[in-house]
Amino acid sequence: MKKIFFFLFTKSIGIYLNILSLIWPEKALQLAYALFSEPREGRLFKNKLPNILKEAQTNTFQHDNHFFQTYTWKGNETIILLVHGWESNASRWENLLPHLKKSGSTIIAIDGPAHGLSSGKEFSIPQYAAFINIAVENFKPQYLIGHSIGGKTCLYYQSVYQSTLIQ
Repeated sequence: MKKIFFFLFTKSIGIYLNILSLIWPEKALQLAYALFSEPREGRLFKNKLPNILKEAQTNTFQHDNHFFQTYTWKGNETIILLVHGWESNASRWENLLPHLKKSGSTIIAIDGPAHGLSSGKEFSIPQYAAFINIAVENFKPQYLIGHSIGGKTCLYYQSVYQSTLIQ
């Protein structure tokens, strides 16, 4: 029953946007953009951080009018940057972190635009890639690991910024 409801709900949104685009294209564009660029989940609050993030050293960086949060688990000189996906945050790596820590590497996770403790209301791959670039310039990671749209952002980042640090 739940699957049927979800199917009907998502299809009705698509039909609504398609009909609206015929009648009022500007409004349909606004609604579609908001639907696909404004995360509904993935926010964190400083006073309610997951335990895995409380263990990390935090840094806040500024880009244009936005700031973004990073979390560092110290290890050796091998540095791995973790890039989460849509409607998530740096705590999504909780299950992977123990395995990465076994390598002894320094692990850094980033909160994307409008996610976690980072500022903003809208998310975009170019903006996320700019955040990654600042993190790469500061931490000098050799490896990027991305999940979902975070993986796509890593590819976009490397195609635009062409970092020679990433292996």
